[in-house]
Amino acid sequence: MEWQATFETGLDYRTFLDQHGTATHRDRWQAIYDQTVLTPSHQALLRGFVRRMNVLCLAGAWCGDCVSQCPILQRFAEATNTITLRFLDRDQHPN
Repeated sequence: MEWQATFETGLDYRTFLDQHGTATHRDRWQAIYDQTVLTPSHQALLRGFVRRMNVLCLAGAWCGDCVSQCPILQRFAEATNTITLRFLDRDQHPN
């Protein structure tokens, strides 16, 4: 698998949810996103990252584990310019 090419086909957080989530899924993800608050020390740590990180997340909008974890990853990505987060739908990428 060519990871960079695969990463480039990934969707940003909002687009992923818009394309693959129902209104109920989006509401569940939003609830966790709203509950996730980074402390000033978390923010400082993330802003201190200097190396670019492409993070590719294989997720299902319907998946309970993804609901509880992916919004946190989005908060991390929003806190620094060095993390680029992309999502692939696991049902469209079963291998």
